[in-house]
Amino acid sequence: MHKTFSFPILCESPQVKPDSVEVRNVNGEPVIFASINPPESHAFEAYDVFDKVEIIPSLVKMVEKIKNGGNKKKEIKKWVKEWGLLKGSLIKNEFGQYEMGQSIDSFWKEAEKLYDLWNLYKHTVNRDLESIKKHVQKKEKIYDSHALSDTDFIYDEESDTYLLLPESELKVKVAEFFLFSNKDYKAKDIAISDESEELVAYQYICMRYILNQIEEHVSKGILRHYWLKRDSYQEKDYFKIEPILSFDNLLDALYMQLFILLTENEKKICVICNKPFFPERKDKKYCSETCYLTAKSRRYRARKNAAV
Repeated sequence: MHKTFSFPILCESPQVKPDSVEVRNVNGEPVIFASINPPESHAFEAYDVFDKVEIIPSLVKMVEKIKNGGNKKKEIKKWVKEWGLLKGSLIKNEFGQYEMGQSIDSFWKEAEKLYDLWNLYKHTVNRDLESIKKHVQKKEKIYDSHALSDTDFIYDEESDTYLLLPESELKVKVAEFFLFSNKDYKAKDIAISDESEELVAYQYICMRYILNQIEEHVSKGILRHYWLKRDSYQEKDYFKIEPILSFDNLLDALYMQLFILLTENEKKICVICNKPFFPERKDKKYCSETCYLTAKSRRYRARKNAAV
């Protein structure tokens, strides 16, 4: 398990790299199939998702290429060849081969959703308020705390929830947030009147939304024991187990990676390569000198092109 994904419970998700990848039409829908040779042939490569910190960054890079005009089928095939399908069941086809299948549409929707969440997480932990605001719409109501009958709460009828009032605030803003493409997701919270605390309000809303989206996938993990140990002392028996949390498909394991990062709250996401890293300084944006120089080169080219 990679040190990036340190967690109180050991996590695992063994995955198989496909032997070959192809797209076939099934009932008029393009489906990507990953063929896997049987285990006894030893012709495939296996890896554990939690040993690979680069999987989500590579998925983000793939989605960006497609959004910038890249060939969707070609880029997805290339990524699946390296890491496998996001989800699907292993079956034996009519030719006796083992394979997994997932529609291009399903794969793209899952990849795009994870891409959105990763970027929102990146903007949140990197304290990039302007980028967060591009994902979030906000409506506000302002309450006069003196007119609230000396209560510490505001009852919001629409959401049937109570919102805690900040201390010593005369005017209190209650904000309703809508997050990027998921217009069905709403969250109400107190927006601090002090503009210097605006970032904090947005960060809380974004993190709650990310956790809301993660929970469905994390709940699919299978908790079991890795080993059982027995010790005896003064006619007493002591049993100890090593717990392990397993995930069958790649998609659920990637959401667990994101969940683990959220439990730490110490890492930032590099704005160039999208990998998590520990910043030595609060204002550090890049994980390495290489990424810093890449960003510097991009800024130079942008200024040069703007001057032409």
